[in-house]
Amino acid sequence: IALECLDKHCSEPGAKEAILSAAGDSSKVIREQVARLLPSHPEWAQDYKNLLTAKKAAVRQMAAETLGKLGEKAVLEAALAVEKNAKVADAIRTALGAENAAPVGSAAELAVELVKGNKLKKLSWLLPMAANR
Repeated sequence: IALECLDKHCSEPGAKEAILSAAGDSSKVIREQVARLLPSHPEWAQDYKNLLTAKKAAVRQMAAETLGKLGEKAVLEAALAVEKNAKVADAIRTALGAENAAPVGSAAELAVELVKGNKLKKLSWLLPMAANR
């Protein structure tokens, strides 16, 4: 109810900031309500673009969905190029109108993806097996 009230008075000082900050709320219900409100404010597009660089993946995902509804394809393509979280990248692809699944690449590309970051440590048990073959 509070978000709907803020939405009706979004021209008031601090209302927009309160709505945008609720995008990172821990409550899924609050985030869903914010997701329903954001597309009705295309004038906040720059703020949505800024949310694409937020720390929380849920916030970036919501921003991608909103920008997709507003038709901001160029911004989403740029965000997809740097996004590391698979769930957010899928949301960006969906917003761009692409298939939900990640693009299928070669075996070498898959191997590179599997050993990104600390994932190599998790797969180290495979290395002795591969060396024996």
